Amino acid sequence: MSKDEGNTTSSSTKRTIGRRRIGIIVGAILAFVAFLAGLSQITGVTITGLFHGGQPQGSHSTATVSPSGQNNTPTIVTSATRPPSNHSSTATPTPTATSTPTPTPTPSPTITPTTPPPPPPYNERTANSTSPTFTNYTNAGGTQGQTVPAYTTIQVTCAISGFKVADGNPWWYRIASSPWNNAFYAPADNFCNNGQNCTNLSDGPWVDPNVPMC
Repeated sequence: MSKDEGNTTSSSTKRTIGRRRIGIIVGAILAFVAFLAGLSQITGVTITGLFHGGQPQGSHSTATVSPSGQNNTPTIVTSATRPPSNHSSTATPTPTATSTPTPTPTPSPTITPTTPPPPPPYNERTANSTSPTFTNYTNAGGTQGQTVPAYTTIQVTCAISGFKVADGNPWWYRIASSPWNNAFYAPADNFCNNGQNCTNLSDGPWVDPNVPMC
């Protein structure tokens, strides 16, 4: 064998060994990529995440290995797809607070107390006797007023219990007519006590039931 033939055989052997090494490396890379692909399906970790420090959660990546050029150097191509965000970038306007006007309170009407009017006077008539009048009905005393004549009709305001006269009648009338003007009292025993005429005082009641109490 000549020297040139020996060099040619040596070069051919080296190329063959080099190709085998490249094939072994490519096979190892393909096996490694397949291992990573299987691992990503189990753990969710992608190849891009391994080489670039991870990727956003929910993204997907694919890897392909293809020979490139005459040196058969494997090229890893990755693609990542980011899922759409669930959050809208549109800002929600803040509602503006609306002030409610405070209603003006309505003043309560002023109620002025009123004094009830006095009861209307009632007519009472003496019979065949007169009737004395006094300012104190409790003891038939005080100041004695003008005597009510017989068969005279006067107006009284009310009746009240006081001094008992001879037959035991305790009722008295406050006289509204002038000149007594509600300042004097007369014994009801001297009146017919029915608002009308009478012939006998003993036949009538001790006091007119229609006259209110004082």
